[in-house]
Amino acid sequence: MTLSLNASIVRDEFVLRVEFSVRNGECIAITGPNGSGKSSLFNAIAGLLPIYSGNISVNNAALVDTTSRVWVQPEERNIGLLPQGGALFPHLTCQQNVEFGLRAHGESRTTRQTIAYDMLMQFGIDHLADRYPHQLSGGQRQRVAIARTLVLRPAVLLLDEPTVALDSHGRTEVIEALLATRETFAGPIVFTSHDERDVASLAQRTLTISASSDGNEVTDK
Repeated sequence: MTLSLNASIVRDEFVLRVEFSVRNGECIAITGPNGSGKSSLFNAIAGLLPIYSGNISVNNAALVDTTSRVWVQPEERNIGLLPQGGALFPHLTCQQNVEFGLRAHGESRTTRQTIAYDMLMQFGIDHLADRYPHQLSGGQRQRVAIARTLVLRPAVLLLDEPTVALDSHGRTEVIEALLATRETFAGPIVFTSHDERDVASLAQRTLTISASSDGNEVTDK
């Protein structure tokens, strides 16, 4: 499995040109200053933001190609996106948060309860199943959010600032969870971070968004 990008993303604030690939089982970090386009890049891969030109593909199958006018809907891309802060639903328990995607995909109540609880067990947080997000520490909330992202078995995993705003203990919890995930996840993993410790702990390769005379760019060439 390979995630490949050769595309331009245009926003009011910037133009971002990307050209890189991530192999099956590889974990890479994308670094760069605030506002350089890291979150926009992830949203474009997930189908939440259009690209201006170029293509994005997974395992040589186009998710979007502006030349041939291919556009795969976000729900059909099988991309797992963890947004900044995790974005758990505050009115749902941990168990219900993890079940949410399974329910949207039509799984029966018994099946989704079993799968979600098994995922919570995998991250060592099954004892939190009936708690609500406001009853959790930052590290616990983020582990629930990671479990929710992985429960649908995505082909590609995108993690946007996975340890942002966490204290030292919470950051350690999340890094340990992500290291375990890196060992078992079959597809490409891409994460953004401003924390050099996260990059050193998790990344097997690092790409940096840099400024040029006509926009920002990130490339592995």
